[in-house]
Amino acid sequence: MKNITIEFFFIILTFAFSMGLAQVIFSLASDQIFTNLKNQNLFNSILKSHWIYIGLFIYVIATIAWIWILSKVDLRFAYPIASLSIIFAPLIKSYYENMYLGFKYWLGLIIIIIGVILISKN
Repeated sequence: MKNITIEFFFIILTFAFSMGLAQVIFSLASDQIFTNLKNQNLFNSILKSHWIYIGLFIYVIATIAWIWILSKVDLRFAYPIASLSIIFAPLIKSYYENMYLGFKYWLGLIIIIIGVILISKN
């Protein structure tokens, strides 16, 4: 297993973004499913949610990409970067809903990024 190159850094970052995007889509699916529960049972509500299928599609593609990434990059280097999905999900959701993220959020985001950099440099 190799150390991470700049090319794989951005590939893993793209993976993290896709996982964050999938989480936002699953959040939209949840809203849609539980809104539809007024008119139908849970199973039918899940089956009729187009957001579920989009989220699952992204997850399948991302999982295939992750397996490929791990064949090229050591997990110790890849996983801290992949964990940045916890940053992307709230950013995408706040952008989608046009919501303001406060100072504490941005400070926490900076601390997480510094932590990822420190771990990745190890």
